[in-house]
Amino acid sequence: MTSVTQSLYGISLYAQAACGKISANQLDQVRQYLDDIQNTAQESLADMRLLIYELRPPILDKEG
Repeated sequence: MTSVTQSLYGISLYAQAACGKISANQLDQVRQYLDDIQNTAQESLADMRLLIYELRPPILDKEG
């Protein structure tokens, strides 16, 4: 599991790179960066859900 901080930093770098490629009209590369952003965001979301689950497991609701 990659740290969420690293993933968010990666998303930021991909977004910055995509902006540069838009200016250069390199749309194929922009699409690739956007795909990378989407994939990294989805992985980060899954990691966050797991971390939240581990912090508050559902059994606490049943047994207190």
